[in-house]
Amino acid sequence: MKPPQYHGELVFFGTCVQLALEGRPNAFIEEAFKFGHEIGLPIHLGEIGLAHVSDEDLWRVFEKAVAQGETIHKMPIEVTAEALYNAIRTVDSLGERFSKDFPREAY
Repeated sequence: MKPPQYHGELVFFGTCVQLALEGRPNAFIEEAFKFGHEIGLPIHLGEIGLAHVSDEDLWRVFEKAVAQGETIHKMPIEVTAEALYNAIRTVDSLGERFSKDFPREAY
């Protein structure tokens, strides 16, 4: 079992998801991955211990994240559960591919 993640590792992964939410090009997100990957930060769900998370579990989290009064609504764009789902799946997919193209030792 993978040990719990440090706060900063989760923040980095969340930042990558935010880039996807903002509609940044995949090449821009991959530049962030390059930096994070080189210093051992997680770039896909498996690296934060969520390789087998179900869509249902993700939806439950996303619905709570976008509930009225949550801080996610301070973003300059409207964020929905669907947008969060699409962003995290995009980042996960890009991160998996990037990790295969540029393997590193597990940390």
